[in-house]
Amino acid sequence: MDRIAAEERKLRDVEGAFATLAARYRGAGEGFGASYRIELEDLGMRWGVELGPDSCEVLATPAED
Repeated sequence: MDRIAAEERKLRDVEGAFATLAARYRGAGEGFGASYRIELEDLGMRWGVELGPDSCEVLATPAED
């Protein structure tokens, strides 16, 4: 597998994991809230994850240079 194909596969795998995160989120206690920013420089992407007692939102954006 060449380098470009390997990078594309990594990005697809990571995107798939983030795309299913909301469905896998089991929730948290009442009043819970948290925000996370995950940036993977080698893939050139970043994700924002907002968690609440019963919700999980994921926003993907290209990383800034």
